[in-house]
Amino acid sequence: MKINEVITAVIENDSPLDLWFRPVTWRNSGQAFALDYDKMRTVFVPNSMGGFPEMTKEVDDLIADWEIVDADTVLEEREKVKELFN
Repeated sequence: MKINEVITAVIENDSPLDLWFRPVTWRNSGQAFALDYDKMRTVFVPNSMGGFPEMTKEVDDLIADWEIVDADTVLEEREKVKELFN
C-alpha cells in the first residue's frame, strides 16, 4: 500500500487509535506513525509523551510501500530493540 492508501484505511477503520503505520522498510524497528485526530496530523510513536508531531522526510520512505501495524506489535519490537542495546 502507498501512504495515502494506508492513511485512508486507518481513518476508515472502526478502531483507528489502535492502528499505526510505517514504511515496510521500518519493520522490526519499534517505530511507526499514528494519527492525531484532534489536529489531523501524523505523530511519531512511541515516545515518552505518547507521540510527537512528525513525518519522515526521506523520499525513499515516502514513496516506499507502507503497512498498517497494531500498536502492540510496534511496542514489542521496541522492547526487543532496547534489549539489543542493553
